[in-house]
Amino acid sequence: MRMFILENNYPKPAPETLVIKEFKAVWDRDKSKDKEVAITELAYIYYSSDYKSIYEAFPPDYREEQIIQDIMPKKDWKPDSLVKTACAKYRELQNSLSLRFLDAQKNAMESLIDYFNSVDWEDETSKGQPKYKVTDVTRSAKEAGGIISSLEKLEEKVKKEQAAEESRSRGGGQAGFFEG
Repeated sequence: MRMFILENNYPKPAPETLVIKEFKAVWDRDKSKDKEVAITELAYIYYSSDYKSIYEAFPPDYREEQIIQDIMPKKDWKPDSLVKTACAKYRELQNSLSLRFLDAQKNAMESLIDYFNSVDWEDETSKGQPKYKVTDVTRSAKEAGGIISSLEKLEEKVKKEQAAEESRSRGGGQAGFFEG
């Protein structure tokens, strides 16, 4: 099911999205005629939760900060419990085994990035030995290329899976029992 439609690179809720109570709650609390606040909050939900978001490559902490900076009219805006609940629902609705595995791999890559950023050649163990060995770090760096390729292949598989699911839903029919 497609949750948002991109119009001029700005996500708008698909009609079926507003049937789901978590998204409807965000929409309904904005009493204005133009629904500008609801639309920007739903955009935040999309950009922070969709695996295809242009912000997905950012580390999680920086991602939220950057999305708020880029799309929210008030830069001191923070997601409240209603928005956080809708984000969780959005992630749940996209979830598949391969997407969960992709997320786990991305988390592992973030840890690997942290490891490389923390290498200090001056650090020593309690026995006075170098904490980081050049051979270990360079071997890890060489293997990182293969890890990135593997991650890209898995990401492509997930995108194809999701596109197939969306095209089944867009066809107007109901998904079969085993298509779930």
